[in-house]
Amino acid sequence: MMSCLASILLNLVGVVTALLAITYAYFKWTYQYWKNRNVPYIEPTIPFGNTGNPLTEPLGEAIAELYRKAKAKGWKYCGMYISLSPNLLIVDLDLVKNILTKDFQHFMDRGTYTNEKDDPVGCHLFSLSGSRWKNLRAKLSPTFTSGKLKAMFQTLVDCGLVLEDYIESNITPKEPVDIKDLLGCFSTDVIGSCAFGLDCNSF
Repeated sequence: MMSCLASILLNLVGVVTALLAITYAYFKWTYQYWKNRNVPYIEPTIPFGNTGNPLTEPLGEAIAELYRKAKAKGWKYCGMYISLSPNLLIVDLDLVKNILTKDFQHFMDRGTYTNEKDDPVGCHLFSLSGSRWKNLRAKLSPTFTSGKLKAMFQTLVDCGLVLEDYIESNITPKEPVDIKDLLGCFSTDVIGSCAFGLDCNSF
């Protein structure tokens, strides 16, 4: 009986060890992605890659720290890993400008999950990818030409003055302010004025 239990335990330990070894080998193989392409990269750690534990460190802060490290090394770009997913972090501002303007058609995928059925509001220009992103961009781009933005500027200034007047007359230094509600009213005024020509009087 004891020998049978020992045999089962030994087999179990062997299986677990083999699984751990396979998992480790898979991570190491995946983390060769940028090295195999001769792209400078910051060494990842198993299993979180370069972004650390998402429960203790926000993703944005982790990426900002990677950006600072890459910039300190003088890199224009660097490879990084979000868990097992390889991502390219652009450091050079001229490259960023080219990606967002001249070469935007080659960078259509946002890398974010969207579900139009359950969350139609989440399917905006910053989350869509592929042909749907391209079609939406083609529809929205004419709205934000430099000429139209200049025409909107005075409307934005007027909405800002209304916000300033409201703050000066209704908010005292010692009272807490619901900034979300305040800026929500400001956003409503701006959108109503610029998009529909309406004076919403949200304040």
